[in-house]
Amino acid sequence: MPKQLTNTELNELLLNVTNHSLHLFTETKYYFQDLYFTGCRSTEPLTISKWKIIGDKYVLKTHKTEAERSFTKSQLSRSLTYAIENSINPYSWLTFDQLTAEFRRVIKLAPIWAGDRPADTYLFRYNRARQLFEQSNNLLVVMDFFGWHSPSVASKYITTPLVYDPFRRK
Repeated sequence: MPKQLTNTELNELLLNVTNHSLHLFTETKYYFQDLYFTGCRSTEPLTISKWKIIGDKYVLKTHKTEAERSFTKSQLSRSLTYAIENSINPYSWLTFDQLTAEFRRVIKLAPIWAGDRPADTYLFRYNRARQLFEQSNNLLVVMDFFGWHSPSVASKYITTPLVYDPFRRK
């Protein structure tokens, strides 16, 4: 039976994934932490060429819009900051496919759908947008954090129902 997730359920689910004790790879935990705290697209922490250090900020040029997003060292895992500082691949060279497979292995509810698409690691993006909106009750805060110029994009991440449907397939 399909079930719409509340924001609290979504956050708890992702915290469980991030803190899971049975990850196949230790570095997977850092990858999920980075997605959880930054709301980055799942490939952005893996693309070190998109990152630079300006002063005390770690700056990402996003894949889709080329917008710049800034983070402090405390907002990123030690694996990612080390990789950025040394221009090497983070997470012990794990690939996107390996990290996504690990996500699917440890998440308690799957698949979760955002509209007509399976959400997978994009759930971290939805979660971060919703957390920021709940904290601030201000769409501009969410837009600023993600570097979005369109309120409709921010609204999509905040309002799209996320539905657990174990019988629905791609």
